[in-house]
Amino acid sequence: MFLIYESKFSKTIYDEEKSRLVTVYFPETVHLTDELYKEEFLKSTESVKDWRLSASLKSSSQLLDMRNFFYVIVPELQEWHNQNVFPEVMALQLKEAAIVVSPDIFAQISVQQTVADDSDVNFISKIFDNEGEAITWLDSKLKK
Repeated sequence: MFLIYESKFSKTIYDEEKSRLVTVYFPETVHLTDELYKEEFLKSTESVKDWRLSASLKSSSQLLDMRNFFYVIVPELQEWHNQNVFPEVMALQLKEAAIVVSPDIFAQISVQQTVADDSDVNFISKIFDNEGEAITWLDSKLKK
């Protein structure tokens, strides 16, 4: 495993065995503000972009473990995310993302709404409430 980005809100690693990016969000996300959210997502995305440019290794999938993501993404911030983060993610040439959502119903719905707005024919994202199912789904995509 190779560490790409880490903050008090999240950590992104590269799993060499699966050729997969893995991002884990921490309970500290309960203290995010709209500005900190923007800063966090821009920094983490930029770190992954820098890593992709410097490494010969590539990943076509990402596991997002958002079980400890407790920040509610309001509609205005969902729109900002789709205009500023999603295009950067598409530039990484990721093909699929499995998202394991928070048990917090409000955070879960806000993540689902944000993901629902991320529409691209070359990118598939799927929501899970179980990490094992998410990994199984991503692994099945590797075999294709």
